[in-house]
Amino acid sequence: MSATSPATLAGQIIAAKADSILSRFDPSARGADEQRRHASALLHLATQVSGDGSYAARAFGDALHILEKDRTLAAAMVQGCVYDAEDRQDLREVIAFYEIAISIDARDDWHALKGFAQLQAQDFAGARQSFEAVRGYHAQDSKYRARLCELQMQGTNLATMKPPDDRGQAQVLENFLYHVKGAHRSEEAKARADREHRKQVARWKAQAVRSRLMMLPRLAKRLLRRAMGIETAADLTPEERWRRLPPDQQLAWNTAQEFAERLVRWDFLGADAMLTGAAQPAGGAEDLRTRYLRMTLREDDGGEPDAATVMVMEPIEEVNHDDRSGDDLGWVYVAISGEKFNEAVSVIVTRVDGRPCIRSLQWGRP
Repeated sequence: MSATSPATLAGQIIAAKADSILSRFDPSARGADEQRRHASALLHLATQVSGDGSYAARAFGDALHILEKDRTLAAAMVQGCVYDAEDRQDLREVIAFYEIAISIDARDDWHALKGFAQLQAQDFAGARQSFEAVRGYHAQDSKYRARLCELQMQGTNLATMKPPDDRGQAQVLENFLYHVKGAHRSEEAKARADREHRKQVARWKAQAVRSRLMMLPRLAKRLLRRAMGIETAADLTPEERWRRLPPDQQLAWNTAQEFAERLVRWDFLGADAMLTGAAQPAGGAEDLRTRYLRMTLREDDGGEPDAATVMVMEPIEEVNHDDRSGDDLGWVYVAISGEKFNEAVSVIVTRVDGRPCIRSLQWGRP
C-alpha cells in the first residue's frame, strides 16, 4: 500500500488540476469567470475528499458553485488512481478510491465495479450494499448479484448451485464466481476460463508481433503478415474495408461515421436529428453535449472543439444480436481520439421510413 492515504492522494490530484487551470488564468480572456469558478469548485472538492481545508481556503470566495461537470472531472481523476491500485493488486485501495469517486459523482457503473472489488476481497456484505445501490441499465443484474452475496454469506456453495434457466442470470452467476477469490468453480467453468486465458495469451503474442512489425515499412509488414498467416483488416485502407462490406453495412458505417463527426464538430443538433425518437435523450442536443464533454474530459469553457480523429470499425453482425430487429443495418463501434482522450461510441443503425437512423447509443469504450 502506498504511504499516502487514498483520501489525501485524491485531494492532491484534484487540487493539482485546479492549480493547472489557474496557472493559465487570464482575467481579460474569454471565459475567465467560468475558468475561475471551475478551479474554485475543484479546490472545494479536494477539501471534501481529503479533509484538508487549505485547498478550499485558496478558492475564490465569490466563485463557489459546483456543477455536474466539476464533479465529473474530479471523479474521473480519482478513477485514474483506481487503475494504479489495480496494477498493484491492492484491493483495499481500489475499494477506497471507488468510494471517493462515488462520493463525488455517484455513477452506477462505479457502484458495480466497487462491488466486484469487494467480492475479490471477500467482503460480501459490502458488495451486497454496492450492488443494491446500482440503478438504471445494470440494476437487474446487480440485484441478482446482491442476492448471490446473501447466499454466499449464508454458506451456500454457489459453485454447485444449478445454473438459472435465464441465460443472463447464468452469465451473472459465472461472472460472480470468477470474481470471488478462492471460489470453487465447476470443471466446465474452469475449462472455459482456461480457454479464455489461452485466447488472451494468443492475443498478447499477436500484439507483440504487431509491435515489432510497426518498425517495418508498410509493404514489408503486409508481406510478413501474409507469410505468417496473421494478415488482418488492419492491412487494408478504410476505403478497401468499406468496399468489402455488404450494402447494408456500408450504410451503417457511413451513418455511424457521420454521427461521430457531428459530435467531434460539436454539431449536437445535427447529431440529435440522426437518432430515432426513442433514442433521443430527454434534454435533446444539450444532453448530447453534456455526455460528449464528460466522455472527453473537456471543460465547458466556451472555447472551440478539441481536434479529434474518428475511426470506424467494421459493422459486426453478431454483436448484440439478441437486441436486434429486422430493420437493423448493423452494430458499429466508432473510436474517437484526441490529444488527451481515447474514447468511443457504439451505435445500432436501423431504418425508419427508409432512412438510416441510430436507435441505440452507448458512450465510452467497453
